[in-house]
Amino acid sequence: MGVNNIEHIIKQFDINGVLESFEPFGNGHINDTFILKFKTQNETESYVLQRINANVFKKPLDVIHNIELVLNELDSKDSKELRSISAGKNTFYLDDDGNYWRVYNLIKDSISLEVVESEKQASEAAGAYGKFIKDLKEIDPDHLKVIIPNFHDLEFRYSEFDTALEKASIELKIAAAKEIAIVNEAKSILNNMNEELKEADIPVRTTHNDTKLNNVLLDKYTAKARCVIDLDTVMPGYVFNDYGDMIRTFTSPLPEDDPNVKGVYVRKEIFEALTNAFLGLLKGDLTNDEIRTLVLGAKYMVLIIGLRFLTDFLNGNVYFKIKYPEHNLIRARNQFALLQSIIKEEKYMQGVINKFIC
Repeated sequence: MGVNNIEHIIKQFDINGVLESFEPFGNGHINDTFILKFKTQNETESYVLQRINANVFKKPLDVIHNIELVLNELDSKDSKELRSISAGKNTFYLDDDGNYWRVYNLIKDSISLEVVESEKQASEAAGAYGKFIKDLKEIDPDHLKVIIPNFHDLEFRYSEFDTALEKASIELKIAAAKEIAIVNEAKSILNNMNEELKEADIPVRTTHNDTKLNNVLLDKYTAKARCVIDLDTVMPGYVFNDYGDMIRTFTSPLPEDDPNVKGVYVRKEIFEALTNAFLGLLKGDLTNDEIRTLVLGAKYMVLIIGLRFLTDFLNGNVYFKIKYPEHNLIRARNQFALLQSIIKEEKYMQGVINKFIC
């Protein structure tokens, strides 16, 4: 996109000062993002401009609706550092090509990290996600739009896998034979969760649905959590979705595409730090059934992403970006190694969690 087009888009937003510069920002894979610098009378203020990727978010206005609802609720709790900048009467600008753009303030003196390296980082980020759910508990989930249908629906992911397996070449099936066997054996996780959702007291809540470390901004100087960001996937969900995704992305010492699967395991100190912080913030707000099923939820979430990686490999790598042909297969193996570690440590993990049951 040309410089003149970007400048035209920026001018549609109600930002004080004179535009000094703009440049691509961050390492996100979904939305086009730019950092803007405006000179005011006394200082330079920075903002974040984003184009919502309509290929991923099919209904951008639904995304905007949910985020506005969330930011208004956080504002009422004095918990809002993230602010949307208006463009006339709206909080977005629709360009001539049908693209939706939005601008947020850049939160000063904050950083985001990619890998959990300490218990403090795990505790701060998990506490921020716990507070996020707590602050939004008064939002009726029925008032939220479903942004990505079936996003955390394991039954749907199994149906996608079955279709991919049926169509896959013999060569791909042979290469993924061990992983296919693991997936078929792990189907009991789906059955167990379906039974819990049918019988137990596990309410639908307002959840973030992408609880990675880098979606919590930390203070540059104190390392304290400042703000939960990347709200595009906020929609109705279950607490185990957010908790399970933290277990998936926080506890392993290796990235999700590391081929050294023997080095993938649940770091107990990180698990305890994130669990104590998350459930400590939500004490009195969750049902006993929600707490009791969190380990099952962790298995559920790890299985979902592993299943999605494996399905994409069998489909010929059409969804996730890859660096080599076996990349998605390696990712799946990595996730299934973490799943096996959770199963191995399940009794210990359940013991830590049970301390929070009233």
